[in-house]
Amino acid sequence: MVVVVVVVVVVVVVVLVVVVVVVVVVVIIIIKSALDTIYICSLWLLRPVDLGLTLLFVTTRTNFLVTALHPTQEQMRAGNEAKETN
Repeated sequence: MVVVVVVVVVVVVVVLVVVVVVVVVVVIIIIKSALDTIYICSLWLLRPVDLGLTLLFVTTRTNFLVTALHPTQEQMRAGNEAKETN
Protein backbone atom coordinates (compact mmCIF):
# COMPACT_ATOMS: atom_id res chain seq x y z
CA MET A 1 0.00 0.00 0.00
CA VAL A 2 2.81 2.40 0.90
CA VAL A 3 4.59 1.63 -2.38
CA VAL A 4 1.47 2.53 -4.40
CA VAL A 5 1.12 5.85 -2.58
CA VAL A 6 4.80 6.67 -3.17
CA VAL A 7 4.52 5.81 -6.88
CA VAL A 8 1.38 7.96 -7.27
CA VAL A 9 3.05 10.87 -5.49
CA VAL A 10 6.16 10.58 -7.69
CA VAL A 11 4.05 10.44 -10.88
CA VAL A 12 2.02 13.48 -9.82
CA VAL A 13 5.17 15.46 -9.01
CA VAL A 14 6.78 14.52 -12.36
CA VAL A 15 3.62 15.53 -14.26
CA LEU A 16 3.47 18.86 -12.40
CA VAL A 17 7.14 19.56 -13.15
CA VAL A 18 6.62 18.80 -16.85
CA VAL A 19 3.56 21.08 -16.97
CA VAL A 20 5.45 23.92 -15.27
CA VAL A 21 8.40 23.54 -17.66
CA VAL A 22 6.09 23.59 -20.70
CA VAL A 23 4.27 26.69 -19.42
CA VAL A 24 7.57 28.48 -18.75
CA VAL A 25 8.88 27.63 -22.24
CA VAL A 26 5.66 28.88 -23.87
CA VAL A 27 5.79 32.12 -21.86
CA ILE A 28 9.44 32.64 -22.84
CA ILE A 29 8.58 32.09 -26.52
CA ILE A 30 5.69 34.60 -26.30
CA ILE A 31 7.89 37.19 -24.56
CA LYS A 32 10.67 36.69 -27.13
CA SER A 33 8.30 37.15 -30.06
CA ALA A 34 6.88 40.28 -28.42
CA LEU A 35 10.39 41.66 -27.92
CA ASP A 36 11.23 40.88 -31.56
CA THR A 37 8.13 42.78 -32.65
CA ILE A 38 9.04 45.74 -30.45
CA TYR A 39 12.58 45.67 -31.87
CA ILE A 40 11.32 45.66 -35.45
CA CYS A 41 8.94 48.54 -34.68
CA SER A 42 11.77 50.48 -33.03
CA LEU A 43 13.87 50.02 -36.16
CA TRP A 44 11.08 51.62 -38.19
CA LEU A 45 10.79 54.44 -35.68
CA LEU A 46 14.55 55.03 -35.70
CA ARG A 47 14.69 55.11 -39.50
CA PRO A 48 12.16 57.66 -40.72
CA VAL A 49 13.87 57.80 -44.11
CA ASP A 50 13.24 54.10 -44.69
CA LEU A 51 9.67 54.51 -43.48
CA GLY A 52 9.22 57.48 -45.80
CA LEU A 53 10.59 55.53 -48.74
CA THR A 54 8.31 52.61 -47.93
CA LEU A 55 5.28 54.89 -47.69
CA LEU A 56 6.30 56.57 -50.95
CA PHE A 57 6.60 53.16 -52.63
CA VAL A 58 3.21 52.03 -51.31
CA THR A 59 1.58 55.33 -52.32
CA THR A 60 3.14 55.16 -55.79
CA ARG A 61 1.97 51.58 -56.28
CA THR A 62 -1.52 52.50 -55.06
CA ASN A 63 -1.69 55.48 -57.41
CA PHE A 64 -0.49 53.29 -60.26
CA LEU A 65 -3.22 50.73 -59.53
CA VAL A 66 -5.89 53.43 -59.27
CA THR A 67 -4.72 54.95 -62.56
CA ALA A 68 -4.65 51.56 -64.23
CA LEU A 69 -8.16 50.70 -63.06
CA HIS A 70 -9.80 54.05 -63.90
CA PRO A 71 -9.62 55.33 -67.48
CA THR A 72 -8.40 58.87 -68.11
CA GLN A 73 -10.61 61.57 -69.60
CA GLU A 74 -8.97 61.13 -73.01
CA GLN A 75 -9.62 57.39 -72.94
CA MET A 76 -13.26 57.97 -71.98
CA ARG A 77 -13.68 60.53 -74.81
CA ALA A 78 -12.08 58.15 -77.31
CA GLY A 79 -14.39 55.38 -76.16
CA ASN A 80 -17.47 57.60 -76.47
CA GLU A 81 -16.41 58.74 -79.95
CA ALA A 82 -15.88 55.14 -81.00
CA LYS A 83 -19.37 54.26 -79.78
CA GLU A 84 -20.89 57.20 -81.66
CA THR A 85 -19.16 56.31 -84.94
CA ASN A 86 -20.41 52.73 -84.74
